[in-house]
Amino acid sequence: MNASASMTQPQLSTPDATSQTGLIHRVLLFESPEAPLVLLVHGRAGNAEVMWAFRRTLPEGVTILAPQAFLSDPVGGFSWWDVSTYPRGEDALISTREAIGEARSRLLSFLDNAVSHYKLAPRKVIALGFSQGAGLLSSVVQREPSRFSGVGLLAGFVIKEGEPAAFGALPPIFIGHGELDEVVPLALAHEGKSYLESRGHLTELHTDPVGHKLGTSGMRALKEWNLRVLA
Repeated sequence: MNASASMTQPQLSTPDATSQTGLIHRVLLFESPEAPLVLLVHGRAGNAEVMWAFRRTLPEGVTILAPQAFLSDPVGGFSWWDVSTYPRGEDALISTREAIGEARSRLLSFLDNAVSHYKLAPRKVIALGFSQGAGLLSSVVQREPSRFSGVGLLAGFVIKEGEPAAFGALPPIFIGHGELDEVVPLALAHEGKSYLESRGHLTELHTDPVGHKLGTSGMRALKEWNLRVLA
């Protein structure tokens, strides 16, 4: 299939597309290159498949890219950074920051390369990340807010970059979280919301009485937010 052709179902990247973009990914191309682009970023031990459950929160007429992280995780699947091997103590934070920086660079490079490879010119770009993928996107949007028209942080956490807030237009942020989340405590969602608002982002938090996922009302709230941001 030609890189600029439309698709009716998501497809796994060809070897050429993987080589050109730098990451294995699933892609659904809309017929217009100017269609909004949605980036789906999975969490720890995920893959290019797992984020497609959120497709039902998106309107028709969008192009979707779901990259697969580049590190094999010890528990299976793939992760953006390995949380199991860092030293404890003062070296841990430095090691984690370096790993997050590499993941951020790889994700942004993938986005740029995919836009070029698939001959896209999206009028808007939003990104939805789950768990570790949400943490990664929270770092990306603080460093390069102009990349996105909106960012959704789902069952995740916010990495505090600690640098001065970016100037200019900042994308709105949706935070969806389970009140009973046993992996990422709800308190981190509230803390992340306050932090992002202090940096100037319009932030919406929606919680559900569920665990490490989005519940029915959370998915409905995300769908409404997506429609507003992509309008």
